[in-house]
Amino acid sequence: MTDEFSSEFPNLLQRHLDHLRASAISDDVIRERGYASVTRVSIDREDNEPGHVCLGAYGFAQMQLVAPSLLIPLYGTGGEGVVLHQLRPDTPRTNQSGDTIKYETPGRRSLRVDVPPRCLDALGDPAVPLFVTEGAKKADAIASAGGCCINLMGVWGFKGSNAFGGKTILADFDYIAWNGRLIYLAFDSDIVSKPKVRQALDRFGEIIKRKDAIIKIVYFPPGKDGAKTGADDYLARGHTLEDLVNLAQDPETRAPAPDLVKLYVRKLPYADDYCIHNGRHCFIKHYYDREEREMKEQLVELCDFTARIVDDYLRDDGEPGQAGTRMYKIEGTLSSGTHLLPVDVKATEFMTMNWVVDKWGSDAGLRPGNLMKDHLRAAIETNSPVIRKLVVYTHTGWRVLGNGERVFLTEAGAIGNNTIMVDQDTRLKHYSIAMPDIDAIAAFRGSLEFLDVAPREITLPLWAATYLAPLSEILEPAFMVWLYGASGSGKSTLSALALSHFGAFNTFHLPVSWEITLARLEYALFLAKDVLFVIDDLPPGSDANTQRQMDALVRRVIHNVGNKQGRGRMAGAGVAQRDYYSRGLVMSSGEHLPGGHSDTARYFPVRFFDKCLNLPVLTREQGNTVTYRAAMYYYLVWLRDNWQSITANLRLNFEYYRTKAREEQPNGTHSRLPEAVSNLYLGLLTGLMSAVHYGAIDQAAADSLAVEAWDILIRISAEQATLVESERPAVRFLDALRTLKATQQVLFYDINGTKPDVVPPGQRLIGHTDNMEHPEILYLISAAAYNAVYDYYNRIGQAFFKEAAVWKDMSERGYLIEEKPTPGDKHKSTVRWIEGKSQRVRLLRRELIDEEFLRLGGGG
Repeated sequence: MTDEFSSEFPNLLQRHLDHLRASAISDDVIRERGYASVTRVSIDREDNEPGHVCLGAYGFAQMQLVAPSLLIPLYGTGGEGVVLHQLRPDTPRTNQSGDTIKYETPGRRSLRVDVPPRCLDALGDPAVPLFVTEGAKKADAIASAGGCCINLMGVWGFKGSNAFGGKTILADFDYIAWNGRLIYLAFDSDIVSKPKVRQALDRFGEIIKRKDAIIKIVYFPPGKDGAKTGADDYLARGHTLEDLVNLAQDPETRAPAPDLVKLYVRKLPYADDYCIHNGRHCFIKHYYDREEREMKEQLVELCDFTARIVDDYLRDDGEPGQAGTRMYKIEGTLSSGTHLLPVDVKATEFMTMNWVVDKWGSDAGLRPGNLMKDHLRAAIETNSPVIRKLVVYTHTGWRVLGNGERVFLTEAGAIGNNTIMVDQDTRLKHYSIAMPDIDAIAAFRGSLEFLDVAPREITLPLWAATYLAPLSEILEPAFMVWLYGASGSGKSTLSALALSHFGAFNTFHLPVSWEITLARLEYALFLAKDVLFVIDDLPPGSDANTQRQMDALVRRVIHNVGNKQGRGRMAGAGVAQRDYYSRGLVMSSGEHLPGGHSDTARYFPVRFFDKCLNLPVLTREQGNTVTYRAAMYYYLVWLRDNWQSITANLRLNFEYYRTKAREEQPNGTHSRLPEAVSNLYLGLLTGLMSAVHYGAIDQAAADSLAVEAWDILIRISAEQATLVESERPAVRFLDALRTLKATQQVLFYDINGTKPDVVPPGQRLIGHTDNMEHPEILYLISAAAYNAVYDYYNRIGQAFFKEAAVWKDMSERGYLIEEKPTPGDKHKSTVRWIEGKSQRVRLLRRELIDEEFLRLGGGG
């Protein structure tokens, strides 16, 4: 704002002119009214300097001479011109009660009815609807919008005093034609909350109704936090005069103002049993007075505040078959007049009313008793006649609206429909893709420069994963991408850079880490639909127990992603909790790869090594991530516009490339690995197709990248197949047995020799040999051998398989010798007479763990 006078209106400070314009008053009406700025005042004379006004000549007292101020001339309804002035100080004074005096009016001057000059001629025409408001600016705003209006100097400004001091109706009304005229009473929005204001409106309405006027009452919606709204405020928000007229209702449709006996009690609209009294919700209790033999009413206070529901919205997380979580946004005011912060309350919690103290504290006291809570709930609902119905989406990714329109959701809104409301979980706030300022060619070329940050063995799988993520709804990738390598090799840095295709991410702002609870992690995976979701670097455990807990968490997440299902928990009383599962593409990293045969097949590894990042290129790309998000925006638009054909082609090509990958893998490769190769390759191909479509790359260059990527994916998959093989239960079991045998922690006694009475300390007997008849066989004592191996892995902090899984795999791989197994025993155990008793053993091929005979005492 400025203290300079306007060049357009020499008598107005620029800030005063801006204020009038912001009040929806047109320049013509401002000029007609003759508003003027007062920057210097005197009581007896004035000079010709702009802003110097002799306010004493207008009847203002010394205490009212405040500058700077806005001087407002008021015009009589009889055509006599200016009849009075008001002053609107920039810094108002307060009265003895501490109330702000917003407008100064000369003392000992009769109130007058004011009319904007352009409305004067229409006052005598009953065919022209007339608006009645309180304040010159409000009247001018209505006049600027095309209405005919008069201004009362306050809600009781229709009354004056005669020569005898009696209260009368102002004579100014005699110039207005009332008979059969449509009158809109457009007082401020506090007619609903202030009984005295409503009483004044009703009293004035009765007066003009007796003159055969047709009355409509305009109910302005309150402003933010319940702020009072006038005609100028409403029109300044972009509404039209027609909108204002649509707010009008017949007086009979709203509850009448309280009579003088119940002056401070306001009945709520549409309710006979609830009211507001002294700023509190009350219940009107009806009872029969036996002494006076009549029905009476008693006010019962329910709480120390008033509240209303302003929004009823559904938080939709995209779970098929689920309605989402219904929430209410509630505004409130303490009986002291203090505004309470708006709160969001689940509909189920609202019904109990236990949320009040939790959200608003002890000042918002409730009266005791469950019945009081029921009444309070009903009172708040009754006090909320106008509630916005909304749907707020809380997940990312694709969504098909009720009209069949497909949109992509991020925190920036919906790509394809800017009217959709999105409010992401805190962990997803950085997922934000807005319409870019650069073209598609520059965007995709910037995205492809990601490939130069590190060797293609690293960047091509990551780029493929990035463009595969938005295809999750079609291909449902059931694997993780796992980056591994030494600390400091750049895993988190590069994963954050790839993630920058979906929002403003960096190593300090990744969605989640492994340190949150499994429940929270599963829900985040569920909300992160059709996007790349990065779980920050897996930290090593501080001790064996912590490491086991972390390994268990990793396994749970890997299975969640691989099986597309959560934990299947119960909420009690036989009711199943909602099952949260991954709906995007998940990426994480660590110094080592997660173990476990089935786990290993559920992730696709990308190996990092020391100094693998091209630091100058990395620095350049970290400053160029806006092109990444722009490329993703154009990619998503292209997918949306070609969804049906792309879906059909992807599902057909998935089978083709999975079969091709399987044929190029070693025999026995886990079936999940070719699926991962096919998914990643299709993600890369689809991203390249989009880049070709927009002209960012030619087909030959795209084909060259595709050939290079296929070779890399197949090579990584073959290496992973070897790792998967090494993690099989039988392989790990035999690895442990070899180690235990080499370190003399386990023993095999020959059944033909002499067994010592005591097994040496630190050793375990886990089986026998028969060096005379069957030296090629080890007779494993099942439980002893398994427990020795299990304890070994437990000591080194690694999980191991269940016993049944070990023997099953040993049998399937032919490591156990079949010798008339016991009926019903699927895993090749048999009974042998050893040491004078029958023992159940498993016959293991000796060459699998020993190159020479084991001798008595564990010798080699």
